Amino acid sequence: MLTSMQCFLISQDKRHDPVLLPDGVTVVLGRGPETLVTDKKCSRTQVELLANYAYRSVRVTQRGINPTSVEEIHLHCGDSTTLQEGETLCLVNGLYPYCIRFEQDDNSTKKNPLEFFCSKQIQQKTEEDGMGHTVKRLKVSCPSEEEDDDGSFITEKLRQLQETAAQAHSSQKPLSKLAPQPCDSWEDQGKLLVFTKKGLVSSTKVAGFDLDGTLITTQSGKVFPISPDDWRILYPEVPHKLKQLQSEGYKLVIFTNQLGIGRGRLRPEIFKAKVEAVIERLGVPLQVFVATGSGMYRKPVLGMWDYLCKKMLLDVQQTGPLGRRKKIFLAVTVCLL
Repeated sequence: MLTSMQCFLISQDKRHDPVLLPDGVTVVLGRGPETLVTDKKCSRTQVELLANYAYRSVRVTQRGINPTSVEEIHLHCGDSTTLQEGETLCLVNGLYPYCIRFEQDDNSTKKNPLEFFCSKQIQQKTEEDGMGHTVKRLKVSCPSEEEDDDGSFITEKLRQLQETAAQAHSSQKPLSKLAPQPCDSWEDQGKLLVFTKKGLVSSTKVAGFDLDGTLITTQSGKVFPISPDDWRILYPEVPHKLKQLQSEGYKLVIFTNQLGIGRGRLRPEIFKAKVEAVIERLGVPLQVFVATGSGMYRKPVLGMWDYLCKKMLLDVQQTGPLGRRKKIFLAVTVCLL
């Protein structure tokens, strides 16, 4: 059975009862009756908390003037970071410590495997009376219901998933071990620029990211940079997350559209210097693909991904009938958090 989950914000000094953080719902916390904090240095809207049950984490965004901190990360107004289980959030100036706890809600409505695998949504009808709510679950319609019972249907679905996973694993072509990239290098392929950082190691496992709005943002707060040095790392934990992926054997790749280069609004050498500065700040070797104009290389077209696969001799064909005719551009944007 699949059980529902709940997330609670726990006051470590037991000032008040745990605060429920619903999945995907912003909760504002600060000075007030909920926290029993009376410190004037703590704003009434000191932080915004956004729980992500899938990743068992909470996004913390500071809205007050005085600093909120998560472990060693000290925020400023508008900054965000991630709070994981086992970490401590200090509401303001290192005071009022909190942690989060995820729990299974065994009393909630549970899904059975049949409901999980069926393509049609379960329809629910709620009737309210004076004593509470009664939920009536309508019959689930599945394509194989007329031929097989529930158990055989689920078994067949699981078997198909296992076969697909096994085929995908067996079809992967191992890369021979290659030496790390000996030096920084740029390649010019017409409407495609490729930068490879010294120390980059090839791998069949690729973690791909967009650049703007994913790894970096503007320092000025504008949508588009107003100068070559108008950038900063988007979140403080980005470098750590990238190093973690590298340690797990991933090759780190950036795919970015920069139409301004092709239109003459941005000089290539200036953008190249920016790319190298960003990678130095991230502190981990990456490969960067830059689409400088319209056409086959510009996302969401697959040109940059195809070039990477051809260069690395990667087999990225999907299994199944669709996969033999079509590839998926896996590396558009990956959420670090």
